[in-house]
Amino acid sequence: MSEENFKNTFDKIAKNYDDNFTFTLSGKFQRELVYDSIIEYITQKRQILELNCGTGEDAVRLARAGNRVTGIDISPVMIELANAKIRMYNQEEKVNLISGNLVDFVAENDLSEFDIVFSNFGGLNCISKQEFIELSKNLTSKLKKGSILIFVMMSDFCLTESLHFFLKFNFQSALKRIKKGETATIGVDEVPVHYFSPKEVSQIFSDAFTTKLIKPVGVIIPPSYLNSRLQHDERKFYSFYNFEKKYLSSKIYTRISDHFLIILEKI
Repeated sequence: MSEENFKNTFDKIAKNYDDNFTFTLSGKFQRELVYDSIIEYITQKRQILELNCGTGEDAVRLARAGNRVTGIDISPVMIELANAKIRMYNQEEKVNLISGNLVDFVAENDLSEFDIVFSNFGGLNCISKQEFIELSKNLTSKLKKGSILIFVMMSDFCLTESLHFFLKFNFQSALKRIKKGETATIGVDEVPVHYFSPKEVSQIFSDAFTTKLIKPVGVIIPPSYLNSRLQHDERKFYSFYNFEKKYLSSKIYTRISDHFLIILEKI
C-alpha cells in the first residue's frame, strides 16, 4: 500500500478512533497496564519522541507527567484531533506534533535530544519488517547512550482473538497473526501489517540495546473490537485488569496476549 493510501485510510478512521479504541474499556484498561509498567521512565521530565501519536491520548498523558513530547503521525486528521486534545488540556508548550512518515522522520532528523522513543498500541506493526530494521539502524546511530525505547506492539498470536474466530468457524482470521505478512481491516480498508514477537524485536536491536522488560498487554482483556457485549460492564473489565496485573504479567504470556510491551536501553 502506498504512503498516500495509508494516510487516507487513517484520515478516514480518525474521527471515530477514540470511540472505537481509546475510550473503549479494552483500550482504557490495556493502556493502564502499559502505564503501570512505564511510570518510572515518564516521571523524570524527559524529552520524548512519540511514533504514531494518533489522536494524542498518550502525548497528553506524557506531557501532564512533566515531559516534553514530539509526536509524529502519518494522518493529518489524526494530528488535527491530537492538537485539539493538546489545547483542551493546556499542554501546547510541552507538545509539538508533526504530520509525516515516521521512518523518514527518524532517518532525516537529529535525535540526540531525545531520552525516550515511545510508540503505543501497534503503530510499529504498520510498517514492513524491512522498514522496521531501517528504523532500528537509525535509532541505533542517532540516539545517545542510555536512551530508552518503549514499544507496545501487536503480538504474533492473540488467544482471545483466535478463540473468538474459531468459535465462528473463521479459521483464516483465527490464524492471521501467525501468518505474519497479513493484512488488517482498518475502517473499510485492508492494510498490510507485520506481527512481531518480543524475541524478534530484541534481536533486531541487540547490537546496541539491552532488553530491560518484556510484558504482555491484553492476555484476558480482549482486543477492542471483540468487547461489544461487555462494553458497558466496567466492573468486569476492572476485574480482568486486576487479575492480569497480578497473575499474568510474566513475559511467557506474551505468547498469547493482544499486545506486548518491550523496553530497551541503549548501551
